Amino acid sequence: MPDHQTCPKCGSLVIPGHRLCLKCGTAVGAGTAVSKVPHQDEPAGSGIVGKAIVAVLVLGIVIGIGWWAYGAFTKAPPDPALAYPTSRTILVRQFFTDVAGNSDADLHHAFLLLAMQVRHQHAKHEGEVWQRLSNLNNYLTGLFGPQWIADLVVQPSASKTAGADVYVAQIQTEKFHLDLQPQPLRPDDAQNDGRTHYGISHIAEFTLEGGARAQQAAGVSGILGGLVGATGAANSVSSISAAYGPHGKETPSELKQRLLPIVENPQAGAGLRDCIYQLWPVRSDPTVRMVLKRILHNRAYPGQARQAASGVFHGNAMPELLINAGVTHIH
Repeated sequence: MPDHQTCPKCGSLVIPGHRLCLKCGTAVGAGTAVSKVPHQDEPAGSGIVGKAIVAVLVLGIVIGIGWWAYGAFTKAPPDPALAYPTSRTILVRQFFTDVAGNSDADLHHAFLLLAMQVRHQHAKHEGEVWQRLSNLNNYLTGLFGPQWIADLVVQPSASKTAGADVYVAQIQTEKFHLDLQPQPLRPDDAQNDGRTHYGISHIAEFTLEGGARAQQAAGVSGILGGLVGATGAANSVSSISAAYGPHGKETPSELKQRLLPIVENPQAGAGLRDCIYQLWPVRSDPTVRMVLKRILHNRAYPGQARQAASGVFHGNAMPELLINAGVTHIH
């Protein structure tokens, strides 16, 4: 590198061949000291490394933006196990199939088929809903056998409720009326394919509430786990009332689920007759009439039990016998 002169006064570089400092105007003579300006050589290859680092950073940013855009504007295919069906018939059939399966996975999936607002309402008590659904399976199994799901018939009802279509699920003599509502899926919901998806918002003959109280009532009746005890059941009206709260009472479906498994057993015990009388409020129900008819024609039942079944079936049971059995609504 050629030598450069510097101004002896201000130290500025002087253009080679010039004898005057352009900055301060000082004359630079031939004898003026000459300073060396070191040459700042860069290390070999340092420019290539820097450019490579920048390229990697830019590439990473581009890839990140690409993944974000993919996630924002594309949807994963819906999980069939979690999706609301678009067919109302399939919805009802799948719900009862899950009930019949009666495993934790089945009961959870049945819960997921409930309408969004119903799921939200019971989100903190899903276990109680499972208990109610499990009780329903035990009830239907006791009446129609473990393969009751094979007898399921699903069809639309002529009636409608506000904002819902009504479908009827029938297992032999037992009927359930289900309200099915379209579900308001978000635009980014994986299930949202532009079609209408349905969930179960209400079951007329079956309540999802009271899983714990139903279990308690079953316990004081002596039938928890399918074990019958008619004497305990017939004499536990006050205990059952306590289980359902000071202002609560059994719904018709709860009454049937509590009593029918008992009265179907000819060996239920001394309280069997009173349990039959307690069916008086639901004596017109087709399933109750089916069971009463079985009792009438089965000589394995004690005479008093068959007499009680006849009185309830024909609607001519003596009021005092009904009152003694704990029936509070005779008319």
